[in-house]
Amino acid sequence: MGTGVFTNDDVASGRDIVAGHDSAPTTETTVAPHGSRVRRALRSVANRRPRSELYRQLADLPAFAGCTGAELRRIGRCGEVIEVSPGTVLLREHRADWWFYVVLAGQVRLTLRRRTVASVSRGGHFGEVAVVGFGPQPATAVATGPCFLFVLGRRQLVTLVYDVPALQRALFPEAGEDGFRAYARRLFEEGRTAWGRLPRYRPGARSLPPSLLPLTLPGRRVRGPFSLAVLPPEALRSAPGGRPGAGAPRPMLSRRAVGVAAAIAALAAGALAAFAFLYHPPVAVMEPGPPIDVVRDITVRDRVVDRPTGRYLLMSVRSERRTLAGTLVAAIRGAPTRPLLPTAAARDQETLGHEAFRDSERMAVEAAASAAGVDPGSLHVTIRDRGLIGPSAGLVYALALTDMLDRADLARGRVIAATGELDPSGRVWPVGFVAVKAGAARSAHAALLLVPRGEESEARLPRGEVRGVLSVTDAERLLQSS
Repeated sequence: MGTGVFTNDDVASGRDIVAGHDSAPTTETTVAPHGSRVRRALRSVANRRPRSELYRQLADLPAFAGCTGAELRRIGRCGEVIEVSPGTVLLREHRADWWFYVVLAGQVRLTLRRRTVASVSRGGHFGEVAVVGFGPQPATAVATGPCFLFVLGRRQLVTLVYDVPALQRALFPEAGEDGFRAYARRLFEEGRTAWGRLPRYRPGARSLPPSLLPLTLPGRRVRGPFSLAVLPPEALRSAPGGRPGAGAPRPMLSRRAVGVAAAIAALAAGALAAFAFLYHPPVAVMEPGPPIDVVRDITVRDRVVDRPTGRYLLMSVRSERRTLAGTLVAAIRGAPTRPLLPTAAARDQETLGHEAFRDSERMAVEAAASAAGVDPGSLHVTIRDRGLIGPSAGLVYALALTDMLDRADLARGRVIAATGELDPSGRVWPVGFVAVKAGAARSAHAALLLVPRGEESEARLPRGEVRGVLSVTDAERLLQSS
């Protein structure tokens, strides 16, 4: 079947809606009405069968008959075996219940508009067209009694159908000579058209239903081995103990088993803790560096200057490679991180960073001389090298040197922090890690933080003021007026 949506003609003609099965009810592998006895018998058989029996028995089902042994093992690992009680709704008509079912034991009834259109027993399968076409389910599937089913989710089925040709041919024999990909695209278009016909999901609003929400798999997962062999009649009759279907009592875990499990859990926890505190991921955590008063680092020769009464703080950022636990703690605190560069690239970046820092010093001297009306060529300024990299110190050096050359006291006893890159004209350009640098300003109790215009929102001072500036002249006017 390739439409994904039923019509009245389909119901009237009794057209097959399950691949490979007639629409009339079948009597093959009918499950006895005693649900509790069936479940206990199936569990007892499951406990005696090895897991490999699942893969061997999958080959006997029409959907997987042409698959190789490796493909059967892969299919078995991708799926789940579930147990459902009578009346369980497996699929809902016109909904995005994207599950693919193969009946292992029991019987499932398919209905359209509350009319029975097909019955699926052992070996039958349903749901694949809506999954591949991302369309609405064409019918409602309800378990008529206790059932065991093999289930594949949407992602698993789509991956397997594209990777396993035998599964393609079994589930979609009508794909034709155009190939399965063209057939799948056609199913997708038909599914989208089907969604558009539904009154609740008109195109323009939310055209898809809650289809992308997490779906809960119906029924109870059956863990451990499971046999697909038809149960012998005697397995459904009496079990040892005198009562029909009475199984053996469930064994209790011994103290030794509990101790072994606890020891394994303790070892796993210890290994996880060791990994968290010994492994260093290739990530650097960015933290505020110690603030530096640049007035102490600037020396002007051959000229008398006035030392500012306040402080001008250079705010640095240091990167640190931490353990996995330390990185997680820093991420929780909101500290930014960045990937570590290879050794050669890191060396090159450090060299370029030192050059950028030296350029920022030269730009600061020129901007300060221009603001003070002094010829830059007549200034002999020496700035202490602290091994920092990057261009963001240009603004604070320019303001500190301007205050030293100007007889007016711009700082007026305040602690002023600043960051920004300068160009030859004295314009201030944006820099990185403003929020981290603001942390250094907070620790130094700065009264004013100057940042490039547009980056004010990244910085916060609980007891100070954050202002954005466009140039050194703009910053000087701000200091004079504030």
